[in-house]
Amino acid sequence: MIKCIKHRLIHIFSFSENAGRLDFFLTLVGLIFVGNSPFILHLSLTDERYIHIVEKLINLFFKSAYLFGAYIILVLILHFANICRRLNDMGKNNGYALILFIPLVDLILLLVLLLTPGEKKNQ
Repeated sequence: MIKCIKHRLIHIFSFSENAGRLDFFLTLVGLIFVGNSPFILHLSLTDERYIHIVEKLINLFFKSAYLFGAYIILVLILHFANICRRLNDMGKNNGYALILFIPLVDLILLLVLLLTPGEKKNQ
């Protein structure tokens, strides 16, 4: 298990590898958590000792358009790479990943990617 996690983190930007259903799902959940972590952190401020420090960091993050934009672009690239890895495992063209940019249809694509088994490889 640790070997799989280490492999995925090393090849997180790879568009040419394969990713099984479980690998795709776990990476997707991780990206959702990482993508929303500034918002979660901002909403979970309850301890008075740390509020001022964390609020300053979050305000800097949200007020800096370049930093926030770079963060969003990074998460989108990682999500796009994850979809391309899953499409490679299914034996499909990576061009189908462009469906990600069509609202509502992208949800159907995610369901297909989660439910369709990978292509059997002869060894």
